[in-house]
Formats: sequence, structure tokens, C-alpha cells
Amino acid sequence: MSAILFLLVTAFAAQSNAITTNVCGVNWYYCPRDPGCLTYTMSVHSMEVHANDYTGSVEMDKLKIGNSITIQVSGVTTIEKVPVEGSYRIYGINGKNVATGILTDTLKINYNTTTLQYDFVMTVPFTLDSDNFVVASKWNEWTLDVFQQKSGSDEGMCVEFADNEYVQYEIAKPSPKFEDLCVDNGDGTFKNQTIAISEALQTLHTTDTKPACHAPKQPCDLKWDWCPRDPGCKTYTMDVASVETDIKGVTAIKAGDAFTVIVRGTTSMVSVPVAGSYRIYALNGGNVATGVLSDVLVIDKGTFVMTIPFVAASPCFDTTKNWFEFGIDVFQAKSGSDEGMCIEISNPTYNAYEMDQPSPPFVTDCDMTKGLPFPWVAAGVPEITHDVTCKFV
Repeated sequence: MSAILFLLVTAFAAQSNAITTNVCGVNWYYCPRDPGCLTYTMSVHSMEVHANDYTGSVEMDKLKIGNSITIQVSGVTTIEKVPVEGSYRIYGINGKNVATGILTDTLKINYNTTTLQYDFVMTVPFTLDSDNFVVASKWNEWTLDVFQQKSGSDEGMCVEFADNEYVQYEIAKPSPKFEDLCVDNGDGTFKNQTIAISEALQTLHTTDTKPACHAPKQPCDLKWDWCPRDPGCKTYTMDVASVETDIKGVTAIKAGDAFTVIVRGTTSMVSVPVAGSYRIYALNGGNVATGVLSDVLVIDKGTFVMTIPFVAASPCFDTTKNWFEFGIDVFQAKSGSDEGMCIEISNPTYNAYEMDQPSPPFVTDCDMTKGLPFPWVAAGVPEITHDVTCKFV
């Protein structure tokens, strides 16, 4: 590559501010039955969809009203410069406008001296609103429509984005058919020909091929610590040695997953208290499970094993921050009194957040390293984070 060509390519890449996909399960295709395809001048070669409110990946059908989205379309075009009167619109599933703007703010065109064609990159930010959803059917959809002339005329490209449920509905309904009226030649020109929208014909595409959506699944990574700033530590009778979580039938932790939590350690109790109970607290502080100790706790010669099944409900998560957390609180007497143990289990993101926060401090009110009974420390003792043995089963 010559120095001049390198500089041109570098400058174009910098101008276009490349984004990466983190929204999985997005199906995209040219707008079905669009007679305006005869004037299309933009062949889409690549599509990126990024949800700006999420640090990790997220499924399209988990997006919400108010989420900030950036889509970036790249490909080949027959137009040599951005039309000054050109515009774009984002439609909702009901056809109403969700966003609009001008092409000079969003479209970049560059002459590629290698292919002798004009490459384009279009970057469009917008915010999802209620018009993008049909809640009852769990559908999420939006459309990007590009116009080369004023007053929304001379269509240059139209692409629809939809989750799997909506696409299956489109495919299944007998009329109108899920088809395009033109075939993309790949060079910014389109042939007048009807073609079905399907993966087999390469007219239906998905973001599931993107790295964020098909990365190899790793063993789950969770941490545990004693419940921070818990004055009840003075009555604890259970010293935790290890925590294991077995998560059924999944490869990534999400709301609705069936957990079995196994806590082992030593105890000063000689038998399971008949009035004892436990509670599972969510990230937001509410209860997501409760039960009696006699169902989950075994004590033998100063050791204990506690085996708790529960379902990780949505209050255990804050997907916008990639947080997951729940707490296990044990009570030895009736009505949730005489605390015997309290621990919290979280993903590394939430654990790191807690450690980094100066207020409230991430401390225990007792020294949990001294053995039972744990001695009270007025100034608090810095928390120690432990690894959870976490398995998908």
C-alpha cells in the first residue's frame, strides 16, 4: 500500500469512528416489498449495532424503551459525494418516525483506489421509543431509510432490523410475502427481481456472527464476601469456608436461571434450629426466595453444609451496568431473628464496584478472620473477596 493510499484509508477510518456490535439476535435485511429499491445506490456489506447503555452484549429482545442505539452501515455506493439535501429516517414497527437527520452529519463516502469503487460508512445514533415495540408479542423492530433528495425522495437504501420473534412472524404469515423486489448486485446497483428474504438466499443477515455474540463461553466467574456493614455479625454461628454455585442448563448467567448454592463451613450450632429460616436477597434488596433451615441445612460434628435451590430473578441483575448479586441470610430464631450468617455472591463487575466505592465503605463490622464468635470492631474491617466454585451443569 502506498503512503498516500494508507493516509487516505486511515483518515477515512478515523472519520467514520468505527463501532462494534454488542446487540445479538438482530436480523437485518432490505425493506420488504419496497418499490423504491429501483433507485437504491447503496449496497450494504457490513452492519454493526451497538447498545450504548450496556457494557457487555445484550440480546435485541432484551432492549428497552429509552435505550440508546448506534447503527453503523458500511458498503459500496454509486454516489460519489454525500447529497447535501439528503436525509434519513428511523421508523418504528408501526411505521411512525422515531428519528430523523441529514446525511451530511452521518454519511461518509471515500473513493477506494484498490477496488475503484466508492465506499460508504453511515453512523446513526437514535433512542428506542414505544413505537419500536409490540410488548404483547415481544417484538422489537426499527427501519433505517435513506433519501438522496429533499422532502424524503429518491430512496438510496432502506434496511429493516428485527428480533427473531418478529422475523418468524413475517416468514410465517401468508400475505404479504416476506420478500424483496430487487436483488443487490453488491456494487451499489440493484436488479429488478423478486427474491425471498431468507438466510439460504443470503438476503437475511444476523449480528450473531459478530465476535461479541459467538465468543466461546467460559466457566462462570463469581465472588463471595460477608454481608458488608452487618451489625448482626456479632451473633453469627456459621463460619463459611467455601461457596459453590451449580447453574442448570446454561452457558451464561441471566435472569430465570436455576441455581443450586452449596455453602460449607464450621458452626457452633449442634443441631438445626427448628424455627430457623433463610432468605435470598436480590441486588435491589428485595426477597427473591425464602425457606426453612431444616430443608436446606445439615450439621455434623461442628461442620455444616447448606444446599439452597432458587431461581435468579430479574431483581438480582442490573444489565445496564453488567451487575449481578444476591445475598443469603440465615436466621436461627423465628420471625427472621438471631442472625446466624449472611454472605453475598456477585459477579466481578459488581464486586469491583463495591470495592471502589469510598462510601459506604466495603467493610465488615466484625473481624471475620478470627473465628467464632467473630469479634466486633467499631471501625470496621476491610472485606476480603473469595472465589466461588461456579459451574454450569
